Amino acid sequence: MFIPAFDGALANPVGSQTSPQEPFGSWDWRSVFVSATWNNTGGALPNNGDFGVIVLQDQSFSGAAPVSVKTKVGASFTAVTNNLANTHVTILGYPCNFDSCNIQQRNDSSDHRVGSTAAGNNAFEYGSDMAGGSSGGPWVQNFGDPLSAAPTGVRNLTRNAVVGVTSYGFTDPNVRILGASGFNAEFAAMLNAACTNAPGNC
Repeated sequence: MFIPAFDGALANPVGSQTSPQEPFGSWDWRSVFVSATWNNTGGALPNNGDFGVIVLQDQSFSGAAPVSVKTKVGASFTAVTNNLANTHVTILGYPCNFDSCNIQQRNDSSDHRVGSTAAGNNAFEYGSDMAGGSSGGPWVQNFGDPLSAAPTGVRNLTRNAVVGVTSYGFTDPNVRILGASGFNAEFAAMLNAACTNAPGNC
């Protein structure tokens, strides 16, 4: 279940399709794509392919024709491949060590280390004080309002570019690190398959 803009600190009237807590409703899944790398390693961590793509089911509001989540909410982020290493990221998530997993948190970091020495290494770790509950949250490069500022540099100038999602952390609370698998060609193929499955969501 995906709840855009979820805010667990707000009251949620029973039986309401949209509420302050769930302002755009909740969305069920339609299809799921996982990487062969993750599947073939049994989900071992760190992992060079710990990412997935979920296509959400269109739904109706107030009896109107069903719409996609993109139509209802908009699309602020875009996925970018091969750009997680050596970059500044904004990590978003709902970690349970803050506000009981109910409020989205933000962490900015540019300090990183290689998360795996496996062939074709694609896992990286960044400093973060967010803990369990963060998994699946986006790692965003050039985060912010695209109308207010433009990124500069020589690498990736795409605003609000998702370069990975939170994959894992450490059980030791003194190790304040999150890990992610950078989006790569395998991820791009999965995304293309998902877009073919539901072109209205892409």
